[in-house]
Amino acid sequence: MSDERRSSLHAALEDFVAAAGSPDAATLERMISHHPQHAAELTDFAVEWALQEGLPASADAGPADDERLIAAALERLRARLGPAGGRPPADPFARRSATELRALAHRLDLDLSLLAKLRHRRIVADSVPRGLIRALAAALEVPLAAIEAHLAAPPAIASDARFKAAQKPRAERQETFAEAVRRSRLDPGTRERWLASC
Repeated sequence: MSDERRSSLHAALEDFVAAAGSPDAATLERMISHHPQHAAELTDFAVEWALQEGLPASADAGPADDERLIAAALERLRARLGPAGGRPPADPFARRSATELRALAHRLDLDLSLLAKLRHRRIVADSVPRGLIRALAAALEVPLAAIEAHLAAPPAIASDARFKAAQKPRAERQETFAEAVRRSRLDPGTRERWLASC
């Protein structure tokens, strides 16, 4: 980890501690939105913090006590963090400029339309090659789980559809990664390479 990233993480953790008397879902979500590059570290910190709150005052606890305490701490953490299915996970593409997204697409041998479909969850998550998911996580400097959760969430609805619709807007139908590659403007060699990885 670079000194700059370490310093940024230190500041994010200090912000979290200053903002919360104990780890709760709203504070964690707010901190992740302010520091998306440290989403995994902030989440791990919240888990550790919640687990430490459940530790006994005495060091005389045995293995049976450990299991009971861990189960209780995890239950408290789940209660604090709230239901996981209520909201989509944080967008790992958030706060990326158009220039950064173009560079990311180029780096991953994708065109912008494919990257946009991944970002807006227009592609069936299970059809995306594992190698691409790993490459996205590395390039965006987020945990692999963050990319997996983002892709598995329901498709995003186009923002302009919310304002001019006569009926409740619906997300477009998802397509497989192979279908998206076939419809892309990738050169034939790159297209074949991606299709072979599906």
